[in-house]
Amino acid sequence: MTLCHPCPAGQETKEEGNYNCTLCSPGYYKEEGENACYPCDIGTYTLLHGSTGCTSCPSGFYCPCIRCGPIPCPEDAVCPQGSYKPTFCSSPFFVRQGYKCFMADALVGIIISTTLLVVLSLIIISAKLYIRRLRRRGMIEDGSLVQDTSTEPVYTGL
Repeated sequence: MTLCHPCPAGQETKEEGNYNCTLCSPGYYKEEGENACYPCDIGTYTLLHGSTGCTSCPSGFYCPCIRCGPIPCPEDAVCPQGSYKPTFCSSPFFVRQGYKCFMADALVGIIISTTLLVVLSLIIISAKLYIRRLRRRGMIEDGSLVQDTSTEPVYTGL
């Protein structure tokens, strides 16, 4: 009876019981104790045959495939560590600062203005509905919320 030994890290055998171990292909790795080579995760890569691990794509670069080396990030995009594709900062609403996109002042102004406009519209609609409700109940006769004070006061006594 022949005793099988596992292939060392970075190598695998295609068939169980086979004596020949082959190196993992670029983009694949095998750690010690594993049975087969596994593909690198998205945003990582290895260019070597027989790799025992994958390398995370560095900041400022992107790695579109597991067996491709890092590619420099385009000038108008950001690529944080582990990027598999560049993220473009859509001008004029976003600006690039380092390896991140942030909202531009113009977008912040648009958001604040829109929010204020919606709140003001809701207040006006609520006030109109309140006045309409008061009219239906007969609390307002002439469409004014101010009581008419043009009549003379009535005095009692003497």
